[in-house]
Amino acid sequence: MKKVMSLIIVFLLILMQIEVVNAVTEDTSGTASAEVTLTTPTNLAEGTKTFTSVIYVGNIQNLGDNDYDKVVAYSATLGFDANIIESVKVEGKNGWSASYTNGAIVANTDNIGSNQEMMQLTFTLKDNISANQINISLTNARISNSGTLTQDLSNITKTISIETQAETPNDENKNETSNDKVNETTKNEVANNETTNKNSKNNNTKNETRTTNSLNAISTNTTASARKVTSLPKAGLENTIIIAVIILAIIGIFSAIRSKSIKTK
Repeated sequence: MKKVMSLIIVFLLILMQIEVVNAVTEDTSGTASAEVTLTTPTNLAEGTKTFTSVIYVGNIQNLGDNDYDKVVAYSATLGFDANIIESVKVEGKNGWSASYTNGAIVANTDNIGSNQEMMQLTFTLKDNISANQINISLTNARISNSGTLTQDLSNITKTISIETQAETPNDENKNETSNDKVNETTKNEVANNETTNKNSKNNNTKNETRTTNSLNAISTNTTASARKVTSLPKAGLENTIIIAVIILAIIGIFSAIRSKSIKTK
């Protein structure tokens, strides 16, 4: 009987030691955890057609060193305004495979790494949207593996502002002012050109008048000179005739005196 009781006590002590070892193992290992973040642009210019967002995983704790611990899955619900966003394309990154169907994102990897891109989301906007902001959200998100990682993630919401062209009226005013200045400059140039042309015409008229006066003066001088030239031959001819008459008279007188002288002898 004593032997039986001793065996029972030893068996109970062995069971207690096994439970203590398991408890210590669980306390030292802890529960695995991870962080998932979403990045988006802060602002979009008016008229932007597409933009991208990235989902990151990081700060992984107590995941374990076994290969099966690194096989991780991620799921979430993607929310956005369908009146603004026309379509979404989801692409896995760094060994992650990802798909998107009816708002649900599902992704998985065989070798998770800390601080890496899980996937990239490309959003295509509709034409002629009137909204001034876009809201993107990830809800009901969960990341897990077959081991100790089973974590429900907090909801994420991002707001993207759409910058409108508020300065367009000012630009139009500037353009109108510039056009007015250009028109005034053009008018002034036209007026200056007209004034210059008038002055040029007046100068040309004066020059023509001066030229005409000069030509008239030259014509007058030429006529006077021609008259003088035509009158000079007449005066020379008269003088020649007079001289000839005088010479003939002298010759006649000399001949008459000579003839009388001859007769007297």
